[in-house]
Amino acid sequence: MLWRKMWRDLKENKAAYMACVSVIAIGLMLYTSMAVLFDELNNAKDNFYNDYHFADGFVQLRGIPQTQVDRLAAIDGVEHLEGRLIEDVRVLFREREDNVFLRLVSIRPEQTFRLNDVMILDGMEPAKGSRSILLDQAFLEANILEIGDTI
Repeated sequence: MLWRKMWRDLKENKAAYMACVSVIAIGLMLYTSMAVLFDELNNAKDNFYNDYHFADGFVQLRGIPQTQVDRLAAIDGVEHLEGRLIEDVRVLFREREDNVFLRLVSIRPEQTFRLNDVMILDGMEPAKGSRSILLDQAFLEANILEIGDTI
């Protein structure tokens, strides 16, 4: 008796039931696609962090010698530690009067494993002892510069 009533109700309200089924199906598809997208973005982030040795933590210190950096690296639990020189400098362009600033971050070209390594899209890595720098593509485009130009 209840089965007949159920089938009769389904026949009478086809549109309402189809709308409910459609809403549920769309919700499930959206949830599934967002879950897959979330997993893929997390995997891409993890792969990027692994490929370029992204550091777990950062500390800014003023005037610490390399011997102290080596001493800190010897602490138990510290897998890898690297000291870098960082300086914000003003770039002077003869044809422009606006202020352009550049953050210089030192790297050791001879080092095979570097924390927070760089991805070189164009050009090549500076040789040890050269007066070359790596620049962000956005800085080059914003200042109408090309590889090989002098700053």
